[in-house]
Amino acid sequence: MKRWIMTLCVALLLVGLFAPAKGIRAEEVKNGWVSENGTWYYYKDGEPKTGWLQEEDSWYYLKSSGAVTQGWKEIDSSWYFFKDSGRMLTDWLEHEGSWYYFKDSGKMASGWQEVNGSWYYFGESGKMRTGWQEVNGGWYYFNESGKMRTGWMEENGSWYYFAESGKMCTGWREVDEDWYYFGESGKMRTGWQQIDGSWYVFSDSGKMKTGWVEKDGSWYYLKSSGRMASGGWVLDGEDYYYVDENGVMQTGWFTLNGDKYYLGDSGKMRTGWRKINGEIYYFYENQNKWMGVMAKSTTVGVTPVGKNGTITDSNIRAMYMKAMGLTSKTEYLLLVNSSTHRVGIFTGSVGNWKMVKYFLCTVGAKKTPTVKGTFQIGGRGYSFLHDEFRLFYWVSFYRDYLFHSVLYDKNDGRLRDGRLGKNLSLGCVRLAIENAKWIYDNVPERSKVVSY
Repeated sequence: MKRWIMTLCVALLLVGLFAPAKGIRAEEVKNGWVSENGTWYYYKDGEPKTGWLQEEDSWYYLKSSGAVTQGWKEIDSSWYFFKDSGRMLTDWLEHEGSWYYFKDSGKMASGWQEVNGSWYYFGESGKMRTGWQEVNGGWYYFNESGKMRTGWMEENGSWYYFAESGKMCTGWREVDEDWYYFGESGKMRTGWQQIDGSWYVFSDSGKMKTGWVEKDGSWYYLKSSGRMASGGWVLDGEDYYYVDENGVMQTGWFTLNGDKYYLGDSGKMRTGWRKINGEIYYFYENQNKWMGVMAKSTTVGVTPVGKNGTITDSNIRAMYMKAMGLTSKTEYLLLVNSSTHRVGIFTGSVGNWKMVKYFLCTVGAKKTPTVKGTFQIGGRGYSFLHDEFRLFYWVSFYRDYLFHSVLYDKNDGRLRDGRLGKNLSLGCVRLAIENAKWIYDNVPERSKVVSY
């Protein structure tokens, strides 16, 4: 009996211990975010989540305990940063005075990184670089915000240029169709610079110069490549110049390989007939090895030249001296010397007249002298009659003063008076018929005529 009673009491005690008290229900299962002692956890079906968690557009990383990660965290060899809420950062972060950038994946950027169209560089520690930085053997510049510099930059009075890649340029560089040169340090060069054994000149803005430049009273020529010419002829447009081994342009008289040239005050090689220091010289004009060489001991056209290059015929020389300072409205100039009974015909222009014809003529008699002065060619005709004479190939130069042939019979055309070198005419200038025809055929109207 006692044993039964004791068994019943034990049973009742066990039922009292395990039966829920009145008004108390079983514990609820945890799901979602739960804050425990100030730390956030994420539960699913009562179990804390660990590792990566994406909720909507945000990512979290939960420790093995289930607690959210905050601050810096290295995961699979990459660094991440999580806010106090545990949310993974994808953007800029300033930390202890340095800037870091986290990609869309949350990974901390290192090395090159493009952000919103601009390039940045981050060290291995992830710190954003500023100022001068050497990267893979090249130099780059990043401003205070970390943006990589391109184009021109001035620093401490020196200019630098950065390519589109951001790399600082050294050596030759074309910018906006102009050439510049940058030293090994990247500094833009100005003024005279010797590069690879050749001289170049750069303006104050750094642009490479071409053409003529002056230094200390001497002139130098820079080729289209910018390289200074030296020791030879320079063709600039249609004109030739000579520069010595130091690049200095030569002027005045110049001797090369035994031949004499005249380069004038401007350095331009002279060709044709030239008046120099009171003498007349001829310099070959053809585009060959003789171009610019002073003629000597020869005859140029109708003009005899001596061994010193001067004209040996005093009458021709005097006519040249008069012609050199004259102008004409055409490329022809005619001079009539009544004293020597000569007509000189020149082609060219002021300062460079070339005598192409030198005719013997007959001028006016003492009572009917040939008019003197400056005139110009007018009309012309095949022939005209005067008394019993016919005169051919007439060309007027002043009123009824003409160039024409000697006298021929008006009926049978035979030569009646062919005398030349005389004062016989009524004022006109008589010429051998072939010479009168030459003027008739070649000399245009408005050509200047000087009779003296």
